[in-house]
Parts: sequence; structure tokens; C-alpha cells
Amino acid sequence: MYKLSSTRISIQHIQYHINCFGSFCGYREVKDNIDLTKIVDVDYLSENPGCCSCDVGRSVLQIMDINEKQYLMHLEEEKAKSVAVIIQAAIEENTLREARNLSARQKII
Repeated sequence: MYKLSSTRISIQHIQYHINCFGSFCGYREVKDNIDLTKIVDVDYLSENPGCCSCDVGRSVLQIMDINEKQYLMHLEEEKAKSVAVIIQAAIEENTLREARNLSARQKII
């Protein structure tokens, strides 16, 4: 699950732990808030890890920030590419908005 605002993206997902026999043995809930100005790269990855994983048939968006920290978004394959485009557009829009604000502040000075 993700929520995109004009300044940040919030990501929440659950990572399931599966043992070597394919049985569920716990989970971890991950929540991240990423400032759009800190994102330097968004990559689309398709994965099919095999029969012992809950992520079969999923795609992953990998987001890298300026500190080289990676964030993962697990999505259904048919949604992943369009979500990547939406995030890239939001990053570009935020960059343009900041440039306009900077230009307006310089005119005042």
C-alpha cells in the first residue's frame, strides 16, 4: 500500500517469513515515508522467487534516495509500471515547484 502526496510518498507493506517447508512463520510490517526531493532513482523489478514465497507473481519498485537507502514497494504486476510513472511524475512536479519557489524568493531579494 502506498500514499503519494505533493511532497512525499508513504509506503507500507508486510514481509512474510516462510520456512523451507513453505509454512508461514511470521511477518514484519514495514512503513517508510520518503521525501520526494530525496529520491534519485526509481527502478521496476519483476520477480518470481519460486514456490515457497508469498511474492509469486509480484513486481517490485525499488526506490533509491540520496543516501543510497533502498525502499521496496511490492505491487501486482499490472500496476507496477503505472505506479512507477506516477511516482516519477510526482518527483518531477515537486522539483519544478521547488525551482519556481526558489526563483520567486530570489526576485523578492
